[in-house]
Amino acid sequence: MVPLASFAADQTTKGQDVCYIYVEMLDESLADSKQIVLGQMFFQSFVMFNTVSGASFLSTSVQIGVNVNALNGTYITDGSGITQMTTSPFAINMATVRLDDASSLRGLPTVEATMSGFINFKAPFFFLDFNSSSTQVWTADCMQSLNGTAVSCAEMPTDVIVDYNNVTKGEPFSNATFGGYLTDGFIYVDAVCTNFGNICKDMEVYGCDTIKDDIWLYDIKPEYTSYGSIGYAPSSNLWNEYVDPDTLTATYSLDLNSDRESTFTLGGYETNLTDYPSLVISRGCDDAFGYDEFGFGKVYYDTDGNANSSYFANFTTGAGITFQTNFEGIGLPPTQFADFSAMLKNVTSSSTACDSQVGGTCTIPGACADLTSLEDYYFQIMFSSNTSDYIRVPLMSFAINQGANCQLKVQYVPTSKYFASNIILGGYFYTEFFVATQNVYSLPYGDCEVQHSQLWNKTTASYIGD
Repeated sequence: MVPLASFAADQTTKGQDVCYIYVEMLDESLADSKQIVLGQMFFQSFVMFNTVSGASFLSTSVQIGVNVNALNGTYITDGSGITQMTTSPFAINMATVRLDDASSLRGLPTVEATMSGFINFKAPFFFLDFNSSSTQVWTADCMQSLNGTAVSCAEMPTDVIVDYNNVTKGEPFSNATFGGYLTDGFIYVDAVCTNFGNICKDMEVYGCDTIKDDIWLYDIKPEYTSYGSIGYAPSSNLWNEYVDPDTLTATYSLDLNSDRESTFTLGGYETNLTDYPSLVISRGCDDAFGYDEFGFGKVYYDTDGNANSSYFANFTTGAGITFQTNFEGIGLPPTQFADFSAMLKNVTSSSTACDSQVGGTCTIPGACADLTSLEDYYFQIMFSSNTSDYIRVPLMSFAINQGANCQLKVQYVPTSKYFASNIILGGYFYTEFFVATQNVYSLPYGDCEVQHSQLWNKTTASYIGD
């Protein structure tokens, strides 16, 4: 038996001290890489004696002994006296993360994490990004000029929290996208420590010192923003300890609530909704979810409150649908936003205003609670990967009071060569549906092949069915 630590060595990478485990993947296309190779570090634990014999010296016998400098736990045995355990030490331990309640109710859930590069932090908090594999922060010197004048990224219209000041810069990057931001900056190596599972990882961190565009959270209120985002896309190395070695899957869930704590689970999920209708949809890990129908319309109810008919008008079909928790409501590309705006104005007063500019939404005079005539209006979605059922999402689940008006967080998302023209289902969507997701990986390279998501409706207003 050879201790794993026999293959460990300290190294310095990009100015950071890290521990390398020299267990390497070989290129199986090469003839000499089709077998297990025991290299130099193996012989720090063992000594080997070769005896070559035969007329052509083709016969070899090998004797192996434990090196005097070997680590404790290095030994040769026939296995007697060692009990084979039936419980795998590689079982996945599910971690449950409590999300910040205030940010979850705003549709932008955050988690706490620490990094050595923060200089003035109390408890840095970050958006979750399930479509980026990279962790991203705003540097203390971050600048933007979206209003025509170069100012700090902490000022309007970006209003992010700038505090990262790691002095050890790595390679520069440009035109990188993180949650609707187009950025430049430098890559750092930092110890990223999450506030759950006592896990710290030395990993690359993208320090953004320039914001060149902001199409998702433009002009966001400062109290709604964050220090950056933690990347949990299927290819993120943050999933490493949550991939089941037997099934090659990693499972997680997100549950945002107004009446109880909101949670994010890794390595599994728990829900009391398993007896309720659900919908399973799939996508390639690098793709958006395809859809056959995405419409807006009205459901009609009988005197007992049961739905007995409906009418939905479908929007122009676009690229796809993505789930994003670093976006508030529903994001619609220009064509679909124009479709929605026209329909909404037809069923509300002429005073309804829809803003077809970056960050634009629709507002209706009066308090949201008084707009009872809109409670029967929904978005209806049929995904391409499951055409037997569809989901309905209440329009008013995206409504918030803004002064004397009711603002619908159905947002105009401009087209850009740097961002796909997808419909975005953001944080408010998760207040209506519990979503459990499974990444399916493949050998030998550990690439994610497919992602499955199962949705349960949590409220009586939302719906899953045929």
